[in-house]
Amino acid sequence: MCRFMKNGHSNLLERQGAIPPRLRKPKQSSNVTIAIGFITGKAARWPEDKGRIILASDSEISYETAKRHDAQKIKIIKFSNGEVLAAYSDSEDFGEAVFDIMRRRAKDTPIDTAETVIRVVKDSIRELRAEKIELNKGCNLDWYRYFYFEYPVNLLVAYFFDGEPFLYTLNIDSVSPIRLNTFKAIGIGKELGEFLLGEYIQSDPAFEYAEVIATSVIEKVKPKIKGCGGPTWVGVVEPVSDSVAADDFGNWKKGDTIPADKKCAAYICHRKAIDEIAAELKEQELNLLPQKKDQMLDTLQSLCKKIGPIVYTDWNDADDGTRGVRISIFSKKEDEAEILKKWSARHFPKK
Repeated sequence: MCRFMKNGHSNLLERQGAIPPRLRKPKQSSNVTIAIGFITGKAARWPEDKGRIILASDSEISYETAKRHDAQKIKIIKFSNGEVLAAYSDSEDFGEAVFDIMRRRAKDTPIDTAETVIRVVKDSIRELRAEKIELNKGCNLDWYRYFYFEYPVNLLVAYFFDGEPFLYTLNIDSVSPIRLNTFKAIGIGKELGEFLLGEYIQSDPAFEYAEVIATSVIEKVKPKIKGCGGPTWVGVVEPVSDSVAADDFGNWKKGDTIPADKKCAAYICHRKAIDEIAAELKEQELNLLPQKKDQMLDTLQSLCKKIGPIVYTDWNDADDGTRGVRISIFSKKEDEAEILKKWSARHFPKK
């Protein structure tokens, strides 16, 4: 018996191969989300800061005829001695299934090497793949199409080990983790998300203002990319350091090093805090619109003052034998004569 999934529901086909893969209507793309991850540097404000890893996402899940705005695609995965942050994009069913398997595998697993976490993630994805292949055994499916196009899942996984940040991306098709050094976006909004992160890193190379940057990127992607929407979620994972006893207590003496009980700790930012950041960003963007318009005009006026009118086309021979050129002058009234004079001198030099 073959089982095909559609919009979270199962349709059972009583005959194996009743609808050959090449004849089935392709599933509508489920790339309906945006999630980002980036590693921060040491904050100048806090010298003791060892950096963090930030994940952020939207909360929309789109179906063929409906939408939801209550999905939380960033989750905390608890190991026995640490907490890991993970986010998924694309298929909600498969994304949540992978997270369930990860939780089960991680619960009693200590993070004892830098590879422990990503090994658990890979094994969890492989378990889900094996389960789906067994469920559709004998259906003659194209598994590349099934996992890459029909039910894709992309993951971001973030954690620390011995104070070192680890940010990975991987997917259910290849199950090959790629370690990242700066930032990454997944989902249908990934190109715009990575463009915006690249813009922010120019002004804030250490991503010191991480929560604002993460919120801003998701908020800017949502109205531009169909399928992205809903409230923004932001999660943080940071290293846990050993502490020093401030006084004698229990079996510890003042000055003793107390080993940390976790390798890293993760948390999801309060919904109200991120909503307030998003609202303030939106208000400031609106307030900046007049300044942006003035900046564009200043740019054009400055260019005209330097080179004369802006020439948009070359001289052309018209059908009637005349010649013309398209130019635009952006200038203050007092500069207009000088700007025209520069252009005339350049194109009609005195012999």
